[in-house]
Amino acid sequence: MKNLLVYLLSVLVLVMLPAARMFAFANGGDKSTDFFSGEIDSPYFSSNDSSEPSGNNRISQVRNVGTFSSVCLLGSINIVYTQGSRYSVKVVGKKDAVACVKTQVKNGKLSVYIDNDGIKFPFFSKDVDLSGLVVYVQSPTVKEFSVTGSGDLDVRDQLKVDELKTSVSGSGEVKLQKVVATKIKMSVTGSGTIYANDVRANGAEVSVTGSGDVKCKYIASYDVSVSVTGSGDVELAGKARKFSKRVTGSGDINVSKLMKM
Repeated sequence: MKNLLVYLLSVLVLVMLPAARMFAFANGGDKSTDFFSGEIDSPYFSSNDSSEPSGNNRISQVRNVGTFSSVCLLGSINIVYTQGSRYSVKVVGKKDAVACVKTQVKNGKLSVYIDNDGIKFPFFSKDVDLSGLVVYVQSPTVKEFSVTGSGDLDVRDQLKVDELKTSVSGSGEVKLQKVVATKIKMSVTGSGTIYANDVRANGAEVSVTGSGDVKCKYIASYDVSVSVTGSGDVELAGKARKFSKRVTGSGDINVSKLMKM
């Protein structure tokens, strides 16, 4: 009889322990504290390591990446590009956000993206705050800008290149201040946007697939071709010697301010 009583009490404790923990959690109790005796030794409920620096601290980190001729942005980061005499990549932002930014060069392409795999159990961890995060990129020349996702790529000042390909896949944006090139190609797939303030090139190709937009405040080119597939829009102003366009779907090409050379 005594053994039976001990057995029943043991079973009762085992049944009540999870319920007690659930009760404590539901009533605002500390997720990382055992209801009966101290801390739970479980990574799912562990708090942030006290040795980690505060995420509010802003830092500037220079990355040594080598040479590159293309800049590829993946995700929701902001990149500011300037043409300069050397190759440089600098990440500015809060400490935890900077630590998640990966910058690597492969086959001449600089890829910039967020990798938070290093954060254990992200479902229970506080999301990394990417606000104010900027990656500053500089190179003597560039052949391609590409944005995949919702990030923004801002090309500051004047850019002089031979050929330039600019593409957006997703809802991101590319802003071109002033481009002087032999040939330029601007393409949007999805709902993204390419803004161009001043473009001067021998040849220019513009294409939109989806609901995105390409807006060029001024373009001067011998040959301009534009195509829209879907519900996207293209707006061009400036001068062109030769112009061709094609629309498939409900999209629109506005060239009312494009004059013939």
